[in-house]
Amino acid sequence: MWSSYAMESIVPDPSGHPVGIALINHPDLFTRPMLGVLSQVDKNCKKAVLGTKAHRKGYKDCRDLVGSSSEEIKSYFLESVPHLKSVLNLVWNASGAQCARVSDGSPLKFILYGESIIERPCIQGRVVMIERRAVYNSMLFGDWKTWNYFYNALPHHPTAFFKENNRDVCFHGYGGIDIRGKVKAHVLEYCLAPSPMPDLLICGTIIGGKFIPLEQFLEFPVLLQAILNSADCYVSDNRKTFELKGVTLPDNYDAWEAYFTSVPRYKSFNQLPKKIREGISKQYLAQKSVITKEKPNSVGCFG
Repeated sequence: MWSSYAMESIVPDPSGHPVGIALINHPDLFTRPMLGVLSQVDKNCKKAVLGTKAHRKGYKDCRDLVGSSSEEIKSYFLESVPHLKSVLNLVWNASGAQCARVSDGSPLKFILYGESIIERPCIQGRVVMIERRAVYNSMLFGDWKTWNYFYNALPHHPTAFFKENNRDVCFHGYGGIDIRGKVKAHVLEYCLAPSPMPDLLICGTIIGGKFIPLEQFLEFPVLLQAILNSADCYVSDNRKTFELKGVTLPDNYDAWEAYFTSVPRYKSFNQLPKKIREGISKQYLAQKSVITKEKPNSVGCFG
């Protein structure tokens, strides 16, 4: 069991020499329970384990934290990479074993790698980047991805976030996507995820049976944020649809705020296309109706 768990390419023979070599060079491959099993294989293995005690001094394995809270795992992570304590806008997955951040500009710096800071020149204007770092034993692994044609943060300034699988990292922003050779501006979901997952999706919602791209709502930050928080969404081709039925609209959902530096697209909620206004207002009224029905009747007490 232990050989398939962490020693796919290192299998001990009766002499015990590969065990000793592995323990000296790769102590992080072994948990304490694995060392106990190794020492019971034969005398040579036990001798090899005991002979590498000095190399394992202060050895700490995060797999010993199985069953621990996310805060304990996160604490172990930060002990291994203390410079992360000062990184701004760092987000963590639910288990505390991965962290990520998003940044944009030209050029960009890789922050999560501490001393290994690299500047990357931008190919096309501003670039947005998602960095992720994970801890496995005391070995740290990281990856990153960048996208060109980034225009601006969304008005409510969202940060990166981990999806429910605790692995994929996403970010919502306003940028350009190449569609049949032409770059078009949209509210986009950038995603650092394994291939063949799409890493760039046009965000929208369905109103009156039609897909409405969310850049329609860039001047309505409360409404835009509520839609992006929809509990009901799905991906099809290069689009991610946030269903209105899964959206909780606050009372000030129609609040307007300037976003574009040039001429505003809309100056108030009432200037939105009629079908869009009606669809959103219908969802708000349906939501208020449900809340009213679920609210228990208040009974006064006279004493």
